[in-house]
Amino acid sequence: MAAIARRTVSRRMLVAATAAAFAIAAVTALVLADRGRVHDFELPVSTRALSAAGQAKRAPGDEPNDRGAHAAASRHLHIDGEDRREVASAKRARDYSLRLALERKAATRAINGQEDHHAARREPAPPPQRFASDPLPTGERVDLVGVRWHGRPRAVWLRARLGERGWTRWARVDAEESEGPDPQASEAVRNTQHSLPVWVGGADAVQVSTDRPLRAARLHLVVVRPRGIAALASAVVERAGAAVAAVGRLFSGGTAHADAQPQIVPREEWARNECKPRKPPEYGTVKGAVIHHTVSLNDYSRTEAPDVVLAICQYHVNSNKWNDIGYNFLVDRYGRIYEGRAGGIDKAVVGAHAQGYNSQTTGIAQLGTFTTTPQTDAALRATAALIRWKLPLHGAPTFGSVTLTSAGGSENRYPAGTPVTVERIAGHRDLDKTSCPGDALDAQLARLRELVGRIAPDPTQVGAQPTLTLDRPRSPLSFGRTATVTGRLATANGTGIGQARVVVEYRRGSRWRALARAVTASDGSWRASWRATRSLTVRARASLANGEGVGPTTPIALRVRARLTVALPRSRVLYAGTVLRLHGAIAPTSVRPRLVLLEARGSRTVRRTVLALRTSRRGRFAVALRAPTRSGRYVLYVSASAAGLAWTRTPLTTLTVVRGGGGGTLAPAG
Repeated sequence: MAAIARRTVSRRMLVAATAAAFAIAAVTALVLADRGRVHDFELPVSTRALSAAGQAKRAPGDEPNDRGAHAAASRHLHIDGEDRREVASAKRARDYSLRLALERKAATRAINGQEDHHAARREPAPPPQRFASDPLPTGERVDLVGVRWHGRPRAVWLRARLGERGWTRWARVDAEESEGPDPQASEAVRNTQHSLPVWVGGADAVQVSTDRPLRAARLHLVVVRPRGIAALASAVVERAGAAVAAVGRLFSGGTAHADAQPQIVPREEWARNECKPRKPPEYGTVKGAVIHHTVSLNDYSRTEAPDVVLAICQYHVNSNKWNDIGYNFLVDRYGRIYEGRAGGIDKAVVGAHAQGYNSQTTGIAQLGTFTTTPQTDAALRATAALIRWKLPLHGAPTFGSVTLTSAGGSENRYPAGTPVTVERIAGHRDLDKTSCPGDALDAQLARLRELVGRIAPDPTQVGAQPTLTLDRPRSPLSFGRTATVTGRLATANGTGIGQARVVVEYRRGSRWRALARAVTASDGSWRASWRATRSLTVRARASLANGEGVGPTTPIALRVRARLTVALPRSRVLYAGTVLRLHGAIAPTSVRPRLVLLEARGSRTVRRTVLALRTSRRGRFAVALRAPTRSGRYVLYVSASAAGLAWTRTPLTTLTVVRGGGGGTLAPAG
């Protein structure tokens, strides 16, 4: 017993000593590290037309979704003998499973340092398009670069010079609105295009190629890599952390539950207060996970991975002008998970990663480009652990499909309001017009779903985010009448939350403004009303008693139409040439209604008369219409439309004109 006690004490002393060493190393690192190590700046860039001799076709693999990249990757795998014949056979049969297996082998060699597949080993390639900039020296070693310009989207390629290693390949980095805020979000920036941020990891020059000239274009460059003492401090912290983790594993009783929160690198570690959100977060729901990848022209080490996250955050905030980094989480190839948008570890914070679906999903970005090279097993397992914890936390299962409501957008595959059914763990390309997350990673999503497993949410979870719903009212609404919307606020297990404040907001330009307010009943239901005067896009958000926010909900469009009434004579049979008198009223009084008379000719109608009706100050109008001289069947209605109001008309009225000498009177009814 005494020996056992001595061993226990020794183990505890070893753990305490290791923890103390780690604490000392961490404090030393913080003291030595250069806290001003990150900065960004911009350079103007212009493209000029190339001569015919200088133009070249795009090389295979320059475009992320180009299958030629697969062939290019296969040529660099050093396949010999029978394997080479199998690859040739697979190409003819379009069998990509063998290709992915070979790429996994190549990725393993790259990670083990046997092959640097991101390094520039080839001669500088010519620009892939008709317009190109001159090589632009950056003045210092930069780590991330992107392009911003005004006007229409363009096809844009970018490459970087890595000092003595020469130029990288060309990477296509078109304006990627699909990876950004929802169209109705306050952080959405209009009339400005921005490329994807590209990790270059120490470039001293950049070159841009485009299909057409760019207007008012600028390069946005970020420098974040630690230099000198800061790099040493970062390495000390990492090594000390690895030692503590190893010691912890020696004395742990086993792995944690699959649904426990995995270890997540908080913002305080990778941001160091150098990428602060512009505004407080907004809240939505988490019904599924969307997988992304980033763009890299140079490899990153374990020590550099946090710098990649910080560089992306700087670019999203300072160049794109978003509220914060777009992704909710990021995962490096070593299996480390990083907190993305602030406050979103255990909350349903709305990101800016999948246009039209941000308020319903969580966005997980894999650091690196996975067009031809697959993600590592360590990263897939870390992502699976994250999803296994995150989705049930918000009341969503980890398996099956989910139906999301599209919020629209220029790069969305589906119009606003469309129900979209996808896998609960989906690739970005399943929702928006993009090649993200790359062909190789997209092929690994089935494996990722297997690693996640089938886990149903626990209704008793304390951390589950409440859900707020906004029911679509009967639309269109009538001008001047009371418009009412309803909804419900409930916990993850469906229990209503009472006495919470709900505000209904409408979009005005790029901002959301309060329209109506309500308080939830004991069952969580709520009702808000206002006077309908114009068509609006509305959403709802709630505030709990503890100050926590819920929402906003997915925006819905409400149409408001003019209130139009018309009185017609009882008789619907007229003699030719008879004078037909009708009167009515419209609101608002500023709208001028129109009388439309159509002639029915078989299965089609022909427009015969269109009259703009004059209204009084009270919106009343009267008109005398002479019936056509040609007998037959006619259709009559009054319509109205105006800015901010939906088009409306009265019910169709069928008139029958007959020949006869009525002397200007109506024909007998019946």
